[in-house]
Amino acid sequence: MNTRSSPMVNQHKECDLENGGSLQTWLSLIDGPSWVGHEIKHSDDAKTIIIDSTLILCGSQVEYQTLMRLLQDPMECVAFGDLMPSFEYQRDRDTLGKRIQKLRRKLPPYLTIRCEIGEGYVLREKSHKEHEIQSSSSKD
Repeated sequence: MNTRSSPMVNQHKECDLENGGSLQTWLSLIDGPSWVGHEIKHSDDAKTIIIDSTLILCGSQVEYQTLMRLLQDPMECVAFGDLMPSFEYQRDRDTLGKRIQKLRRKLPPYLTIRCEIGEGYVLREKSHKEHEIQSSSSKD
């Protein structure tokens, strides 16, 4: 499992797993939005999402809510205003862009978030070619 988490979280998780518990019990995970071909679980309290086997620890409630909103309509463009309640394009573009950039780094390597210029963001699977390019560049 790709955990991408802090040492503190890893210590708690390892301790719990050693005591016979499971990660799912520790996080009180529930089934997330459905996306054909993917298993999604989440915990509102822990601001945590598991997509397939990748554990995503969100740094803030707003980051968690952003990813959950994108997961509700994967492969569909989600308007800027749906990702940021009082979105004002010029003022909030950088803030939302930085949040999306953080989320991109946490996603499994076969998923990405694309910007639809002037419209919003799309959570989608990378094309086979994109995934190959990223895999070969990370080996160098």
